[in-house]
Amino acid sequence: MLEGSVRKAGNKLRISAQLVKVTDGFHLWSERYDREMKDVFEIQDEITHAIVTALRIELGAEEEARRRKPPTTDTEAYQLYLRGRECWNQRGPGLAKALRYFELALLEDPNYVLAYTGVADSYNLLGFYGYMNPKQAAERGLAAATKALELDPNLAEAHTSRGGLGFFLLQDVRAVEMEYQQAIELNPNYVPTHYWYALYLSALCRPAEAEAEMQRALELDPLSFLARTMHGWVLLHAKKFELAIAELHKALELHPEFVLTYSILGQTCAAHGRTSEATVAIHKAVELSGRAPWTLATLGYGYALTGQPEKARQVLAELEQRAKQDYVSPWWLAFIHMSLGDQDLALECLERAYETHDNWLMFTKSHFGFDRLHAEPRFQELLRKIGLEK
Repeated sequence: MLEGSVRKAGNKLRISAQLVKVTDGFHLWSERYDREMKDVFEIQDEITHAIVTALRIELGAEEEARRRKPPTTDTEAYQLYLRGRECWNQRGPGLAKALRYFELALLEDPNYVLAYTGVADSYNLLGFYGYMNPKQAAERGLAAATKALELDPNLAEAHTSRGGLGFFLLQDVRAVEMEYQQAIELNPNYVPTHYWYALYLSALCRPAEAEAEMQRALELDPLSFLARTMHGWVLLHAKKFELAIAELHKALELHPEFVLTYSILGQTCAAHGRTSEATVAIHKAVELSGRAPWTLATLGYGYALTGQPEKARQVLAELEQRAKQDYVSPWWLAFIHMSLGDQDLALECLERAYETHDNWLMFTKSHFGFDRLHAEPRFQELLRKIGLEK
């Protein structure tokens, strides 16, 4: 495992890095670098070379070429990109900030390919979490991912971005899978590809393959709170509730304030009959998100499952009122209706979700909340239109 720290004072950098063997804690290599900010790309190259030497591995020609050619030589663009990724990783309101940072990076370097993937990923999640119309968000994101691939057709990050956007735009599911597979072939060590691909496989009810991808992601980055949270989602869809709860608690140890983890934990505990823990997790998610619609929907679901249907309907009323001004996912409204036993209303909401290209729709087949609909012809027709009938 590579560990390190970076200290910045003005234009000066001090970078400490060490390579540790996880099994016994043995230090394979360590070094300290005192440089100026303008030398940041050279430092990255030196560290990579030192690690390759310490591990006694040999890079292929393509990997060696990529190591020697940084995505940008503009240090300001690079710093803006890093700030964008930090905001993007936090989700929530940080997504709009992330998008702005990536756009500013492109103003500094219009050919900075990773900044285009950042724009694509930001639009993807802005639509996913309901901060803007999902179809418009996905279309803008897809344009950015396509631009990234024009600049570098062999960039794994760009293929991953296009795969995720194609997935949520309800494009051909096989074409989406090919994007993920190509990304893994180009860079098998890019962690987000593995957990996004796992979500895709989980949505298609291929739990064993999804679990294999998640394990690969966690092997590569065992300290990733995002990977742990995504693993919890995959385990929830596989109905492995105890394992999901354990994994989500590990994610919270790594990031105690991550709203998505609490939301998934609340759903999982409620489905598994652990109502008191579900209540705490769901309310925490609502608080951290500032009452974001997707967390309120989980609250409504929790109320319904704990014998409080009137409170669940109050949540529904609040969401329907907010939908008059802002985008509120019909998929989440369907989730509450299902928990209240209103299957016809749930189907109406799911059909409306299809019309708006709602991002969450791809999880309709695999999510436990819609299990009772599988025998319904309208539901099967919806799965056919999405491309999930098989």
